Amino acid sequence: MKRVFSKSLVVSIAAMLLLSTLMAFPVNVAGSHPKFPTLRIWVEPASIIKDTNEFTVGSTFVVDVKVSAEEDWTAMMFQVGLVYNKHYLAPTTEAGNIVAWPSSYGATPPESWDPAYIFYGKTGTIGDPTIVNVDADHDRVMLGETLLADANLVAGQVYLLARFNFTVIAVPGKGETFSCDLNINNDQTFIYDMAGEIITGPDPDISDGYYELSWAAPPPPKFDVVRADGQPWPLIFDKWFDHVGETFDVEVYIMGLDAAWGATNATFILSYNSTLIDIVGGAANVTVNPDWTTSEVTFPAPGQLQVMVKDYATPPPAGDVLICTITFTVMYQGTYPEVDQTDLTFTYTEIWDHQYQLPEQDPGYGTVIIEGYLPLPLPWYEVSPTSVVMGPEPSVGKTFEVRVKINELHTLWYTVGLQFKLRYDPTLLEVVSVEEGPFMADPTWNLHGTYFISTISGWPDPGVNVGVMLLPPWDMTEFPNTIDHPEIDNTVAIITFKVIKQVYPYEYSCDLEITGVPDGYYGLDKDGNWIPFAENKFIHGQYTIKTTPLPGRVIDVYGGASNAGYGPFPDPFPAPFGGQGPNQPMDLVIPQSEVVLYANVTYNYWPVQQKDVNFEVEGPYEHENGELIPKSSWMILLKETARTDENGVAVITFAMPWPCDDPESMLGVWKVTATVNIRDVVVVDTLYFYYDYLVHIFSVRTDKYSYKHCETVEIRITYGTHAMQSYPALFSAVIKDELNVPIGIALVETQVGGAVFCEFATAMTKLYIHIEKFAFAGYAHIYVNCFDKDPTEGGFAWCPQYEPPPEIFIQPY
Repeated sequence: MKRVFSKSLVVSIAAMLLLSTLMAFPVNVAGSHPKFPTLRIWVEPASIIKDTNEFTVGSTFVVDVKVSAEEDWTAMMFQVGLVYNKHYLAPTTEAGNIVAWPSSYGATPPESWDPAYIFYGKTGTIGDPTIVNVDADHDRVMLGETLLADANLVAGQVYLLARFNFTVIAVPGKGETFSCDLNINNDQTFIYDMAGEIITGPDPDISDGYYELSWAAPPPPKFDVVRADGQPWPLIFDKWFDHVGETFDVEVYIMGLDAAWGATNATFILSYNSTLIDIVGGAANVTVNPDWTTSEVTFPAPGQLQVMVKDYATPPPAGDVLICTITFTVMYQGTYPEVDQTDLTFTYTEIWDHQYQLPEQDPGYGTVIIEGYLPLPLPWYEVSPTSVVMGPEPSVGKTFEVRVKINELHTLWYTVGLQFKLRYDPTLLEVVSVEEGPFMADPTWNLHGTYFISTISGWPDPGVNVGVMLLPPWDMTEFPNTIDHPEIDNTVAIITFKVIKQVYPYEYSCDLEITGVPDGYYGLDKDGNWIPFAENKFIHGQYTIKTTPLPGRVIDVYGGASNAGYGPFPDPFPAPFGGQGPNQPMDLVIPQSEVVLYANVTYNYWPVQQKDVNFEVEGPYEHENGELIPKSSWMILLKETARTDENGVAVITFAMPWPCDDPESMLGVWKVTATVNIRDVVVVDTLYFYYDYLVHIFSVRTDKYSYKHCETVEIRITYGTHAMQSYPALFSAVIKDELNVPIGIALVETQVGGAVFCEFATAMTKLYIHIEKFAFAGYAHIYVNCFDKDPTEGGFAWCPQYEPPPEIFIQPY
């Protein structure tokens, strides 16, 4: 019998025979085997019998080739040749190899692979696995190993020779069965001993394996339509945006198509409401999967798409098989609360093999919901103030704050969280603190508290990351909004910066820019959806640090007043209301108030200590046509000197006069002059302030002159103030009838202020008084006053009562 060896085995045998010429080995020594031991070689499992519900293309299975003898025996090499039908099966490769041995097979022998392996723990040489053609239908895969000495093997012990992985590469058609032997009983399966003697005998006991795959009806497939974005149905176009013209993609699949069906072609009709959505552009917006090499796209009727496909590129198609991708366009959207819906339904489907139509499960469907458009304003952020300018005086180490505010936030956004990033230049500024603003914390919607967080991110995208959320449960009836509640402070966060860089003569600036965290994400609703923001409306900020040449000698006079406890006395009014800066005005001083004046003396910004500063106060002046003209009561009120402290600041205080005769002659504009001698040079600064009543009532008018009993009098009060800062005001009106009986009173609280120096800030308010039945008929009069608060609470009048009291007539009939 002619033997065909693999190349590696031939080399191994030659090496073994060469050694045998140098050493004498007896054929039968104690413990050696007879020439032909009673060996049995078989395939396990003996048969692989499956149907197409168990195996399909790509399925794998494993068979082992095992050996055993009835007596002790020895072996030094073996080879297994397994013949299989190459149209049905293919050996599985692992890292380029054919058997299920470790991936290192071919480089490192599998001595430690499986304890049942015949040469387990031995050192040998493994030949490269080989596949050779046997005939038109069969190939043979050959495996083996050669040792340099015999392995002693035990009677009755079952040893593993080889393990083969196979992959199913074909499945039978309907009613068919594929089968073949897994043949190892051939001349390429043998075992040798050290002497080069074959020990499998001339008529070995070798049993083949068997493989069979029969066709069985697999589960029927189904048509389905899925969203191309991977999200579940329904697809909802919400009410917050105008969606007409928007597009979306869907995909049509045959789901769970088993290869055993041998499908060759398929057809479907997908129906939809073309008034709501449509395939604009026709077949151009239907992309057939190119694996179907033949296709046809038609539109049998409005709202119907028919697609036929056949000739799959690598038959048979199997798994979830894509038919086509369809691009729809939204054609119509009503007005909220209208809600429209269309289903994407299969009104006709079929799948065929070469002869028969396949059974199918009920097809799936998709749902598109289009909510009517509810045009809500989109919220937007602003940085306040929009411009921050520091300098030109030395400003390193000084701080300033900016507020990030939310605008046009509608309650129907159901907002529960806000977030943003404020970008800045960390080479110019340092973040000192980040505080939650009052907006989200307002008790109108803050029922259970808020969670506020801030972080600082560095390069390459430096900024302050801020987030705030209302703590659940969100069972409030009103969600955060600025549209219905303009009276609530809309500040989301307050960020304090510190100046860290100022270099003369350079001027530096950076944007204080709001962006998302991450970009585009600014707010969250109660359902966990991101709220869209009008980014084009964002008002960003800008920071600038200025420098100037050193100013040399400077004196700056500024001050404030007690103003019945509403001023910060003895501190000055806050800038700029205290007159800070050269020749700047100070805010209003009310009659008899205490006044404090400060003078800051510096040389090149450095305080000049222990210098006598001269103060002179004179007035009053009339302000006419933009000019200050001394009044007849003009006087020099005081000349005084004070010495600067360690900060270069001198301070004086005094109370404004209110003489017994004609005290109002003192009202008007007063001038302060401050001088100091710095190294033989006198420097000067001036300051003006208005000395006046806080409020002037210009007129009191009624909606008519004559009234009947039980009618209501509308009283219109026009007033003005020279105050730049804001003060509380309580206006009152009392009507006394002809016999001096008070018949009604009305009150209104407001704030006054906002004037520009030497100009009145004017406003008007209304009060309403009912004429009671007990009022005496005849002439009545209205008495109007303005207080800071009720006298019972310690309030006082900001100005004299309006005179003369306006007259009305109460009719006697």
